[in-house]
Amino acid sequence: MIAKSPDLPVKSQSLRHVDDYLEVGQKAGASDIHLAANAQPRWRLHGCLEPIWPDAPLLTAEETTALAEAFMPSVYKNELHTRGDSDFAYQNEFARYRTSVVRQRLGLELVFRVINTHVRTIDELGLPERLKLLTRYQNGLSRYPTRDIHSHRLVRHSAARFTSGRSRCDHGWRNARFGNDFTRHHGR
Repeated sequence: MIAKSPDLPVKSQSLRHVDDYLEVGQKAGASDIHLAANAQPRWRLHGCLEPIWPDAPLLTAEETTALAEAFMPSVYKNELHTRGDSDFAYQNEFARYRTSVVRQRLGLELVFRVINTHVRTIDELGLPERLKLLTRYQNGLSRYPTRDIHSHRLVRHSAARFTSGRSRCDHGWRNARFGNDFTRHHGR
């Protein structure tokens, strides 16, 4: 299934700069842009890696090399020539990207992952309401301050019990003094 976007221009030739591809991807909401030799320009949209334009011509090795040369700082170009790959951050007027440029058998492959600047809320992520309580704790999860050397186990148990709703310590963590029967000794 190829995603359609009303803002996409009709594609009949390669774009001149990576920023042109990144702008198209940003407007459509893509998380990744892949530009590889002997392949159509692709994006990851809604979790699916697919061509940006179904009828786009394959990028040539010369085109991907020109795209890389046009935007890469010289330090990363040197790294690419010596190691065969380079990973770095790239920023343009649209967003920031985690960028990987790799020399493949047929030519260069450029991959851009969008770094989101918007931190989604618990509601936007669709997480359970009871997790909101965790954000209200100022001093960690433990309600019982202790100097016991095993107090971290109490915190783990409390967190596991809180998030799963279970009343027994059956999450693979064992308490040194009580084994898995933690609740019998602590009245929970």
